[in-house]
Amino acid sequence: MNKFLSIFLFLCIVTTSNAQEFTKDMYLAFKNDNVSALKSHVDLTQTNECFDIKGNPYTLLAVSIKFKSTSIFNHLLSQEKIDLEKTCGGKSALQYAAKYGHLDMLKTLIKKGAITKATPNGRTALDYAKKYKQQEIIDYLSSIK
Repeated sequence: MNKFLSIFLFLCIVTTSNAQEFTKDMYLAFKNDNVSALKSHVDLTQTNECFDIKGNPYTLLAVSIKFKSTSIFNHLLSQEKIDLEKTCGGKSALQYAAKYGHLDMLKTLIKKGAITKATPNGRTALDYAKKYKQQEIIDYLSSIK
């Protein structure tokens, strides 16, 4: 058990320490769902990098889900090298969509090829939907099993 805890803490520290800084300008771009502003403050080759927001790492795709920035979300998905299964902090974009109850985003991720059975941290998107009581997501994910 101690070995597991040590490894887990090490991975958390490494993941967080490798995260890029999430600037105020980036925050405003996501808050306003402004693709042009995002492009002027982020090199889109960093699409799959982790960014630190108040001590928690997120991919840009996960941030777009968190903020429900649909224009940025769709723009990021149009990037050829977007990794739908990339995790920062142990959650994939699909898991964030389930957590926040964004059914349209979740459906889009699945259509683009996100794996519903993926468990980067031992939980599926359905597990997150249940944990955060997102009934619409629970119903949808249960129907596609």
